[in-house]
Amino acid sequence: MRKDEEEFSLSRTNRFNRKERNAGKIVIYTEGNVTEPEYLNDWIKNFAIKNKLKPNKVLTGFEIVPSNNESEPLKIVENLIEDKSPKTSKLDKFYAVFDEDDRSNTGKDKENYQKAFQTAENNNGSVICSNRSVELWAVLHFSEINVLTL
Repeated sequence: MRKDEEEFSLSRTNRFNRKERNAGKIVIYTEGNVTEPEYLNDWIKNFAIKNKLKPNKVLTGFEIVPSNNESEPLKIVENLIEDKSPKTSKLDKFYAVFDEDDRSNTGKDKENYQKAFQTAENNNGSVICSNRSVELWAVLHFSEINVLTL
C-alpha cells in the first residue's frame, strides 16, 4: 500500500493511530466571559439532543473561547487571529461572536465594527452578530412553548 493510501485508510488501526485529526473544529471567540459561552454550550447540547446525538461528543467539535472581558469587536477578532492563526488552518472554522447593539451602521463604534468584519474576512475568519433579541430567539428555537401564548 502506498503511503498516501495508508494515511486515508478507514481501517480501525489507522484511524486511531493517525497523528493528525481528520475533522475540523468550530472555534468561537465570544464577547462575554460567561453568558455567551453558556448560551452557545446550551444551544449545542440542545441541538444534539433534538437530533438524537450525544451532547458530549458534539461538544468536542467546538471550542468556545471567552473574551477575557473584551467587548470591542475588532479586539475580539484580533485575539482570534493571534491565538489561533486561522489563515494556516485547513480544518478548523473560526468565528468571532459579538452583539450588534448600537455599534452597527449608526453607532459611535461604526468604524471599529466594520473593520472587525473586514479583518476577520482577510484572515480566514467570520463574524457572527447577535442582537438584543438573541435570548428570545433561543427560547423560541429550543423550547416547546406555544408562540401564540407569548
